[in-house]
Amino acid sequence: MKTRGWMVATIVLAGLVAAPAAVPGVLAHHRGDFTLGAWLIGFGCAWATSNILLVSLWRLKPGPSWAMGVAALTLAGWAPLAVTSTALPVRADLAMLTVTVAVALLHDRVSVSRWLVVGLLTILACVLDMTALVLPLGLTWAACMRRERFVPALAVLAAGIVALGCALVSGWPAMTSYRMIGVGYNLHRDLIVLLPILLLGLGGYLRSGRSRNGGTIPWWLPGWAAVGLVAVLAIVSTAPLNPRLAVLAMWWYVPTGLADLARMVRRSPPQPPLLRAVGGLVLLVLILLSWSPIHQWVDSVYLAMYSLGI
Repeated sequence: MKTRGWMVATIVLAGLVAAPAAVPGVLAHHRGDFTLGAWLIGFGCAWATSNILLVSLWRLKPGPSWAMGVAALTLAGWAPLAVTSTALPVRADLAMLTVTVAVALLHDRVSVSRWLVVGLLTILACVLDMTALVLPLGLTWAACMRRERFVPALAVLAAGIVALGCALVSGWPAMTSYRMIGVGYNLHRDLIVLLPILLLGLGGYLRSGRSRNGGTIPWWLPGWAAVGLVAVLAIVSTAPLNPRLAVLAMWWYVPTGLADLARMVRRSPPQPPLLRAVGGLVLLVLILLSWSPIHQWVDSVYLAMYSLGI
């Protein structure tokens, strides 16, 4: 009963956090006019994605409940803010949700029918946004490393590539990012919003790789995260990719990173001075990096109130 109450409270709070966060993107892409339909899509995709993440983390239990709640809330509140570089925000939002649904289907023992659904979702996501190809590439990489599930993972990758190729040949824009002067600034601005998640996720990713704690790390996550990091490096070099889809896998590592950070800085049981010093430095850097998304979210609350005439 306690777990159910915690999950319900987190889901409701995530909705309250995502509601104002979706407003700046709507105003930016509609010349300052608030469009209810665009806001509903942005808000709904962010809220649904955070809820799927929360349920996924609850099943995996990679960290304490509070850390899983923080991961879900940051996705709901910060992901909608990273839309400056996106020329087609509706498609970008739908692509993020589609990828998350596909990932949710990979948790249990994946049957042939479930692989088929994952393949169809991958096709849809790749048509919506080329950066969604990060997921099938990650699945194939993970399958190669584990030497299992290679055939279905490769089939999903082939389906995504073929769908993307057909979209490009038909003239359907497969990139949702601007190709114009200032694209580097827009991409880097969106990436700065997601830097705290990237830092925490990278810490959880490295720690999980060392510990090999297979009870909480699904087979597909390390490969997906590794390919996502490559996409992040491409974005740093101003490749017009979707920063949210590149960083999305790192949200699954946030609870592990937060739990490790809390363990490093806590006083009981006593930690070695060097470990506590490193933990304190990492915490300080994390606070500084979190200032930008928190400040932008607070501004989004004021924008939402202004749009409603409050």
